[in-house]
Amino acid sequence: MRMYLAQINLDPLPNVEATQNTALIITQTIFGIIGSICMIVILLLAFKFITSRGNPEATGKLRDGIVFAGIGLAVCVAAASIVSLVVGRVR
Repeated sequence: MRMYLAQINLDPLPNVEATQNTALIITQTIFGIIGSICMIVILLLAFKFITSRGNPEATGKLRDGIVFAGIGLAVCVAAASIVSLVVGRVR
């Protein structure tokens, strides 16, 4: 009975070895997905802006949305650059 209990792994967390390269790939993938979503949002809002027929209320909201999506894209690119710089320095 004791032999059987000694073989049971009671550690709930798996032992995973992640290298710096793995972390860089994961973060670049995440930032790529976020950047792609921002670009899709910008394109959709730009299409709606073009087809809004000059409605001042609609164009104001759409212009704000395009600006906010552009800011989000800039933040995403800056964050990806910072992560790449930090991981590159750690190597």
